Amino acid sequence: MNIKKFRKYLQKVNTRRIDFESKILFLLESRLDMLLFRLNLVKTPKEGRQYVKCKKIKINDQIVNKLNYQLYLNDVISFDKKFSVMCSRTLWSRLKAKKVLFHYPKYLHVDYKLMKCIFISYPTKKTVPAT
Repeated sequence: MNIKKFRKYLQKVNTRRIDFESKILFLLESRLDMLLFRLNLVKTPKEGRQYVKCKKIKINDQIVNKLNYQLYLNDVISFDKKFSVMCSRTLWSRLKAKKVLFHYPKYLHVDYKLMKCIFISYPTKKTVPAT
């Protein structure tokens, strides 16, 4: 993230009435690229950004290609079929190699069989896993 983007994030933070740490957590952890990384569907957040740009992600059954799309409560995230197959293979290989983040975020409900995810609560310091 460059300085301009971080300044924009700080401007957004100042408009909401929550403490600073919670605001930053919400803004950074509710991004699509970070969500894909936290769910072990991609190896890096950068790879997650590439899939968002390629229109492989749907939120509430609408294709999203904005990198800075913010998730809100009860948003349902689903994936393109080809992307779902690729993600399940990636996840399976990472499980075998023991390179998986086992503590996925508590603010998400994930169904790996259906390849859907629901954003069920706002991220807090306690619910964000340490990497």
